[in-house]
Amino acid sequence: MRYLIQFPHHPSEISGVLTYVRHLEKTLEQSNDQVTKVSTKSQGFRDWFQAMKGVDVIHQNSNHFVFALLGKLMGKRVILKYHFPIYHKVLSIYGEDWQKENPGFWNSFSKEVYLLLFRKRRPWRALVYDAVQVLRLSTIAACSLIVDERWACSNALRDHCQLPVSVKTVYNPFSPEPDENPQNPTRDTIVFAGRLSSKKGIEILVRAIAHLKDQANLPKVRILGDGGRMEFLTGLVKELGIEERVDFLGQVDSKTVKAEMQRAIAVVIPSLCFDPAPYVVWEAMNAGAVPIVANRGGLPELAGEDGIIVPTYDPKDFAKAIQQVLSTSKVS
Repeated sequence: MRYLIQFPHHPSEISGVLTYVRHLEKTLEQSNDQVTKVSTKSQGFRDWFQAMKGVDVIHQNSNHFVFALLGKLMGKRVILKYHFPIYHKVLSIYGEDWQKENPGFWNSFSKEVYLLLFRKRRPWRALVYDAVQVLRLSTIAACSLIVDERWACSNALRDHCQLPVSVKTVYNPFSPEPDENPQNPTRDTIVFAGRLSSKKGIEILVRAIAHLKDQANLPKVRILGDGGRMEFLTGLVKELGIEERVDFLGQVDSKTVKAEMQRAIAVVIPSLCFDPAPYVVWEAMNAGAVPIVANRGGLPELAGEDGIIVPTYDPKDFAKAIQQVLSTSKVS
């Protein structure tokens, strides 16, 4: 089978979608399928057309209506994979339970449009921006109608994707690289890996560690990643008096992330945003670390019985979860 994988990023960007594409490409090649990739951000219409001519299936990873339409006009089978929420305002204001109580495309679509355009008065520039978001939402709905299949990367995202047509769950593939030097390192750290933004909830982990700072066997916390909250977080660590407990490593490569997770007792993922299927959960479990996750999006679904699901965003509850892991782990 010959596949064309579309993605909406520059190939050099750091993105969860590109991580998915790499794992998918490896999985397909292991099955002796042929894979071609197209970036709709860095390649033009002529490149799309040439790439589509020689394939059987187009695997699309964004709601690019023109790309999907071209594929259908060329007689190709088009599969659209959803990686992100569609109804952002509904999620941010009402949370995940609203759609469970008010299911259906029209309920979700009309509520999102109302929240974007009519909920309150705003400057005209903000209104223009929100009108563009309504157009984007309409494009997503139209794109869903012309493709052959629609996949979501988790049940949580599938349930959120209230569209005119059905969406099924197809979990993301995960093909970890084999260890070049297999070993069993001492597990003596707690790890956070991700972008240092307010949506990732890293402040919750920092405050949880402050609650545990007098505990004798508390491991070092290793924070992997960079972002706009770095200065605030380093200041917070000093304010809370836990400088000796927390290390900021900044942006690191994938090999370093893997090595750090193999040393970790737990990997903490306190995301405040709706994360449908973050690879960091699988990477943690593959490395033998316990994922401690927020009860949001696809995190509980992915962590399952192998992880600890924290019911609230109270740092004390995350501290209790960390203590639970430490009580059953040997810390050097």
